[in-house]
Amino acid sequence: MDLSTVQQWFWFGFVGLGAGSLVIIYLMDKLPAKKRFHALLALLITSIATISYYALARGQADITVAGHVVYIGRYLDWVFTTPLLLLSLLVIALPSIKSTAESRERFSLISTVLVADILMIVTGLFADLSTNTVDKEVWYVASCLWFLIVLYKMFGEVKSLAFSHNQRSAEVYTRLLTFLSVAWVCYPIVWLLGTSGYSVISLATETAVYAILDVSAKAVFGILVVVSIAKLHGKEIDSSQ
Repeated sequence: MDLSTVQQWFWFGFVGLGAGSLVIIYLMDKLPAKKRFHALLALLITSIATISYYALARGQADITVAGHVVYIGRYLDWVFTTPLLLLSLLVIALPSIKSTAESRERFSLISTVLVADILMIVTGLFADLSTNTVDKEVWYVASCLWFLIVLYKMFGEVKSLAFSHNQRSAEVYTRLLTFLSVAWVCYPIVWLLGTSGYSVISLATETAVYAILDVSAKAVFGILVVVSIAKLHGKEIDSSQ
């Protein structure tokens, strides 16, 4: 295990996410005032992840369980940022609420997606903390099942509602969801192959892939969200200048 290499990748994540935050701040001015909450949400995500990577790089966000190092900082990051990432997509996809009945249905849908996502992260943490193979595999499968529920809802009911409301915003939602989903599918694979799972790849390789995925799924994704919203509301931006 090359700790120096691992720490270098933690610093890579810190710098990449920090730089992404600065880009998002710069792009925020390109949005009309009433749409800047998209950029603020993206900035909140990258800021949380930047803090997490700093703590990981400084050795302040890990614990050792039965000789196995568990990077708690990752799970603390994910349990906050992944629901926020989904929320950033949901506010693009879902139309404004026009009735109390719609409000209840919308709340139910959003709650299902976000709770399933949080349970995906929590069960993943339990898998990482497990000291025997059976528990580890049970928790891992549970985490993957919650992930499938998230994908099912986002590509199913949410996408249908988006297209029934606004074609252009639905197309933006679909592109962003596809980008994020491709990145997210890689996480359980890395987890399984890495030191949390069967140790097929080294800790350094695992850390490198996670860092690249995190920068892509948070910083790059956040920038894409802001740019997409700016293009979607291009007429508003032009009229405000």
